[in-house]
Amino acid sequence: MARLAQALSILSPRHSVRTRFALFIGASGLLLAVVVALLVERDQHRQLEDTIRQATQREAQFLGRTISLALQERLLQIQQVAALPEVSNGLSDPARLRLTLEQARTHHPALTWLAITDAHGLITTATGTLLEGRQVAGETWFKQGIRGPWIGTPQAAGALADRLPLDSNGQPRQLLDLAVPVIDYDGQTIGVVVAKVDWQWIRELHQALTMDAGRPGSEQESLLLTPSGDVTLGPTDRLGQPLRLEGLDAVIRSGRPTVLTWPGGRAYLTASAKLQVAPGPSAPTWVLIVRQDAQQAMGAATRLRERMLVSGTLLSLLFMALSWLLANHISRPLRRLADTAVSMRHGDAVEFPPVPPGATDEIADLGTALRDMDAAMRSQMEQQRQAAHRYLALFETSPNGIFVTMEGHLTLINHAGLHLCGVTDPSDVLGTAVTERFHPDDRALIQSLLDRLGREDTPSTAEQARLVRRDGSTIDVELIAWSFEDQGHRAIHLLLQDITDRKRARQELEHHRDHLEELIAERTLELRQARDKAEAANEAKSAFLANMSHEIRTPMNAIIGMTYLVRRKPDDPANAQRLQSVSEAAQHLLEIINDILDLSKIESGMLTLEHIDFAVADVLQRSCDLIAPKARDKGLRLLIDNAIDTPHLKGDPTRLAQAIINLLSNAVKFTDRGTITLRASVQDRDQHIVRFEVRDTGVGIPQEQMAHLFKPFEQGDSSTTRRFGGTGLGLAITRNLAERMGGTIGVTSEPGVGSLFWFTARLLPGEQTALPPPEQAPAAAAEVIAPEMAAEQRLRQRHPGARVLLAEDNAINQILATELLNMAGLDVTVASTGKEAVACLREQAFDIVLMDVHMPEMDGMEATRQIRQLPSPRARIPILAMTASVLRGEQEACLNAGMNGHVPKPIDPLSLYEALNHWLDASPRP
Repeated sequence: MARLAQALSILSPRHSVRTRFALFIGASGLLLAVVVALLVERDQHRQLEDTIRQATQREAQFLGRTISLALQERLLQIQQVAALPEVSNGLSDPARLRLTLEQARTHHPALTWLAITDAHGLITTATGTLLEGRQVAGETWFKQGIRGPWIGTPQAAGALADRLPLDSNGQPRQLLDLAVPVIDYDGQTIGVVVAKVDWQWIRELHQALTMDAGRPGSEQESLLLTPSGDVTLGPTDRLGQPLRLEGLDAVIRSGRPTVLTWPGGRAYLTASAKLQVAPGPSAPTWVLIVRQDAQQAMGAATRLRERMLVSGTLLSLLFMALSWLLANHISRPLRRLADTAVSMRHGDAVEFPPVPPGATDEIADLGTALRDMDAAMRSQMEQQRQAAHRYLALFETSPNGIFVTMEGHLTLINHAGLHLCGVTDPSDVLGTAVTERFHPDDRALIQSLLDRLGREDTPSTAEQARLVRRDGSTIDVELIAWSFEDQGHRAIHLLLQDITDRKRARQELEHHRDHLEELIAERTLELRQARDKAEAANEAKSAFLANMSHEIRTPMNAIIGMTYLVRRKPDDPANAQRLQSVSEAAQHLLEIINDILDLSKIESGMLTLEHIDFAVADVLQRSCDLIAPKARDKGLRLLIDNAIDTPHLKGDPTRLAQAIINLLSNAVKFTDRGTITLRASVQDRDQHIVRFEVRDTGVGIPQEQMAHLFKPFEQGDSSTTRRFGGTGLGLAITRNLAERMGGTIGVTSEPGVGSLFWFTARLLPGEQTALPPPEQAPAAAAEVIAPEMAAEQRLRQRHPGARVLLAEDNAINQILATELLNMAGLDVTVASTGKEAVACLREQAFDIVLMDVHMPEMDGMEATRQIRQLPSPRARIPILAMTASVLRGEQEACLNAGMNGHVPKPIDPLSLYEALNHWLDASPRP
């Protein structure tokens, strides 16, 4: 039994190094195999999801484009019918119009029924005379068609159901409405042409487009959902039914493929993509659902993981066996050295095992080290004995008194300490409580000092107390205490120095400080001067921020402008994406500058707030819409809880939205998953205090960091900037805006749970009259032209070859402005300084001048003043300032110098072209 116990102890990891070594190697190999298998499977899943998502998006784009084009073609056909003279003149007889409609239906069988109504919704003519004379003013297709071309969604045939046969699936037919207005020669809408398209035609088109996915044996299917959620294209058994599937809404929102359990209990890898069947920004959104059997989709990744786990386990067992053999060889000499070390610990005389000649490995080094350590320990013990003798000599000869206490009682005292106490025999004080040696009023201080040193090792600071001598007199002493371990007990040293004479001298010195009031007055003057310097430094900081706006915006102008030019004329298809990244970086830099300028305006008192009526719900929704793309990219839910019962308030909606957006952006930045909720409520109805809250489920903020959150240029800690980015100005600006609006700001947070940022504002109730409705987007035209392109075309048509004098010292800005002007068909002459600009105007005639404000030799303002002194008509030429400064004072200075307008940098092509159109129209060329 003893041998068995010994053998088991060898195998125990607690008693055997080689067993621990073998288990460590085996466990490490197994862990590595598991981690690699999981990482590979995760990568396979991610690649598969990305592939399915991209394929789904391509299929949705192709399907949506094909269906949209097909419906647009049918819409164009009925537009042609509406444009026929016999329809648009409103004078033809119904029989002739009915024949026209029948011919259109004959040429296009997908058009099941066509009809013409008058302007009041009465059907005057229809194919087959169906529904003629019926009033349809309440129909959706009539309300939309009277305004412009309109495409509806598939729905039941309604009144036409009894007149139409069942579709190929034996189901009632579904029809889709197409409607266009009938406009007479005077431009008046006199009716509507409506066509019912057989949705079976679209289903057959979908089947042809998805033939590969729907072939027998294929595990992939696609379904098309209407905006209301009904299945309109896909498997026959689901047509016309709403698709209710747990988790489907999250897949549609995120766009990420996910394994979902479908009715029937079968798991499918489900993906979605949004598409628009009808054109126009207000057209409803349809959803394409693609599903594939999860076991078939993920089978390869699962089998790869299993093979890697099996092979990793086998390799780990092999490594464990090899490690056992290797550890057995290594641990044998280590065991002998361990036995020697145990004997050393017991103080026995030891004999170290001989070191083989020429051995230089770690075991030989360990044996040599133990031998040296044994010799060093014996030498150290001798040195400690000698040190104890030296310590005792120093203790007795110290000029300061030394008390050694243990558990509050004196255990040792030196000769100087006896003298301070007024005794000569140590037995008179040893064993007594150390607090009894001090004045009763100082004993609490001494006891507190002893209690603290009984728990800590930190030496005390110098303390003053009164020591009671044997004869009852007291002396003032300064003492320093520290503690140390003595044979398992905590001992405390008290070092005492007699300061009676020094304290008496200090009291006498204080009586002679008659000029104390003069020193106070001098110090007060120094503090006042320091305050003035601090205020001047604050003003200098504001000026510095304003000046940095010009210095940063000027190169940023070149970045954004040149990006626009290259994207207009790309030589390489990849250039557009690269330059888009440059443009985004420049826009980010512009946001930083705007934050700095906002803070500068607030601190300098230049920020003014509006007091206008606004809709609270619109401000909340608009703020969330601006943050929604970033939230969707991180998979976050963005919720609005509006508990304000007053629809309209009076205040500054722009600055209120800026404060809300700052808090929402902060929440998105520090939240990786979960929900962000924006809530608005009335905090104090009598005082008109409204509270806005943003709650997130992010990383949270430690309590000690909250005091710095709302200071300019600061974040929670320095690592926040490195990890999450940002300037640290958003919360400072929000705090100032809240205070300017008569409110406050605050935060509550719990690390790892989330944060709640809130601010209040004093907002009066708005007028009860309705605010003007938002501008409606114009109806979709055949061709949409960007605003800057439209302004450029208008400039090229109205003022071809107009001569422009460009005064700009920056070479890159010269190239940018010249290219923009040449693209609009203008003739550009460049002057690098204000002096050159004045000289050019003396010698040549120009139609307009673009004048940079900051230039060498002569700035733009002085050049403008000299131009206004030239003879007419050159003195009246329009001059537009080009500057990166956003300060109102500089813009007013440009106008006072004689300039007509202002074009800000970075140059926005639309703003530049609109300004040129305005001033060239106002000053036509002779």
